[in-house]
Amino acid sequence: MVEGMSKRLTHAGLSAGEAVAIADEIQTAILEAMLQRMQQERWKDYVLLFLVIVCFGSFLIAATRLFAL
Repeated sequence: MVEGMSKRLTHAGLSAGEAVAIADEIQTAILEAMLQRMQQERWKDYVLLFLVIVCFGSFLIAATRLFAL
C-alpha cells in the first residue's frame, strides 16, 4: 500500500524520501482510525454476548422445569 502511494507521490513531483514518509504517515493514520473504530464498536460484541448468555440461561431454566414435571 505504501509503495503504490509513494509511486504516485513521486510521479506528482515529490522526492522519493518525502513520498515514502508521506505514504507511511497516511497508512499509519488509516490503521489508527480502523483500530479506533473497532474499539468503539467492541461494546456491541459484549452486549450481544450478554444477551446470548441470558437467553441460554432462560432456555435451560425452561427446559429444566419442563422435564422436571
